Amino acid sequence: MMAVAAIAVNAQTVQVWRGGQVRTTLMNADSITFVENEDPAKADEYVYAPNRNITGRSYDQTKAVKLNQGTYVGFEKDGVLQFYGIPYGQQPIGALRFQRSKALPASDNVYEAFHFAHSACQEKEKSEPASMYEQGDDMLALNIWASEIKPNDKKPVMVYIHGGGYTLGGSSDPLYNGRNFVKKNPDIIMVTINYRINLCGYLNAKKMDDGNQAKYEGVNANLAHLDQIDAVWWVRHNIGAFGGDSTNITVFGESAGCVSTGIIAVSPLAKDKDGNSIVKNIIMQSGGMNVIQNPDSLGGMERNLRDSMGISKMADLENLSFEELNQVWLQLVAKNTTANPNADGTIIPVDPVFSWETNAAKGINVLQGYNSGEFTYFKTCFPEELYLRLAKNVERYLEKSVAPEDLPNYKNLREKYYAAIRSEFPEWKDGVPAEDSLHFQEEVADDWLFLAAHAIEAAGHAYAGGNSYFYLFDYWSQALKDQGMRVGHAAEVPYVFRNKSSFWYQTAEELEVSDIMQTIWANFARTGKPDFQYTSKVDGSPKTINWPQYNAASRDIVVINRNPAVKNNYRKERSELLEKMMRLSPTFHYSKFLTGLLEP
Repeated sequence: MMAVAAIAVNAQTVQVWRGGQVRTTLMNADSITFVENEDPAKADEYVYAPNRNITGRSYDQTKAVKLNQGTYVGFEKDGVLQFYGIPYGQQPIGALRFQRSKALPASDNVYEAFHFAHSACQEKEKSEPASMYEQGDDMLALNIWASEIKPNDKKPVMVYIHGGGYTLGGSSDPLYNGRNFVKKNPDIIMVTINYRINLCGYLNAKKMDDGNQAKYEGVNANLAHLDQIDAVWWVRHNIGAFGGDSTNITVFGESAGCVSTGIIAVSPLAKDKDGNSIVKNIIMQSGGMNVIQNPDSLGGMERNLRDSMGISKMADLENLSFEELNQVWLQLVAKNTTANPNADGTIIPVDPVFSWETNAAKGINVLQGYNSGEFTYFKTCFPEELYLRLAKNVERYLEKSVAPEDLPNYKNLREKYYAAIRSEFPEWKDGVPAEDSLHFQEEVADDWLFLAAHAIEAAGHAYAGGNSYFYLFDYWSQALKDQGMRVGHAAEVPYVFRNKSSFWYQTAEELEVSDIMQTIWANFARTGKPDFQYTSKVDGSPKTINWPQYNAASRDIVVINRNPAVKNNYRKERSELLEKMMRLSPTFHYSKFLTGLLEP
């Protein structure tokens, strides 16, 4: 072992496998020591270093997987084989920055798969650890965890799409590390992916001065979703070499990753030549496909580029260095520029929420749901005054997307909907002005941002003949209470992956809930059904949950906590009224939605 260099940072010594320049680390360290010919399992996996070609030196062939694009050598850590930073397409560099990625050429080269790829261009935000990781254009890559490599194993495959509001995040986030999931479920292969976000993922080339050039055709401001679809196609074609079953792929994601998962389910581009989906199952965690934009409402990002920065041509952005591109995005962030999927009718159906009832997700088993106090998460993101304003304005803003002739009917439905909420809470039944209650406003926000779309999609999928299951995550941990929120947005994610998070303390009770969550997710990936068994924490007896399918008539769900149970007719009246209101206001533009919420 040969030490090459050491860099002072701040609290303990961390070894980085092999020499090279490191600018960012997620670990606190007094010094970083670079070493050659060391086992990568001993290195800090959250310090960036590029994967190298392996030439003129030996490698462990038991940890190598040969693909058409090359051979990739992984490493073992805690009994799990790991392959980090495998590219799934040509990298979007220079003139390719705003084009759909193409397949990699055939190669006989051997490559390391020891390090996560760069994170995508984004602002640095402490709540999103992947944003603190090294960033770069060459980030179209995925990561794979497997208990062992047996090409004929036919193991179920799970592919996770990270969230981050379409502007933040990446697969190097420690929260999404798949090792602990695979340790508990060694018969499953876990995959996480990177994809283009914000400016590079959602810029509409057709809105730029030279945006009608042929090379941008078919992108339609949805490069992020083309990347995700391409990544799943890559898994479909290559996962067999890792021991995975290409016919049993489960895609799952949370928040923006949830919407992205739903897009893969309904997109024509994620179907084979016979019209069959390339995935078997999807799990949608807390993401409303109603908060999306349509082609007519595009232009905010492009307008800000032109009017504020004098950037009007695609070449102006393609010719920038990555550092210059990052500065452009930071200026857009300062102008409250957002990004969001474009319901273009080609990549994404024009009406994605209601496309489920026309069998857009044909043949896919669907598990979806949300958390019991989603909106309270935003207490941790905004000052109190702004949070109160957001909660108060969520539903009111929707009136702006209703046609004037439909507005009276919309308001009539809203009064019935308010009454349905009041009927569920005794403290609001006796003439208390519920609309002035913050809790009431949070209920409305949760309904519009999460329940409405999930209920419509789930019922629509069932109507079309699909298998549809619904959950409510309702475990209110001490960690959440200490942060001043209920079971807020993203609270369930650490329970699925069993990784460290500020949302849980990993107490014995929390680990019990994690066991239940992982069992449900893994069973669904194996069989397409989320049925599960657990031991009751009340009387110690074994319990079996035979998960009922969700439909508009019964609206049966499973509530997930320490003692999971089936709940019949979950918010049936509220869901029915939300659907009627949604048909009058089917989608609302994310950018205008956010700025509208900020209006007094």
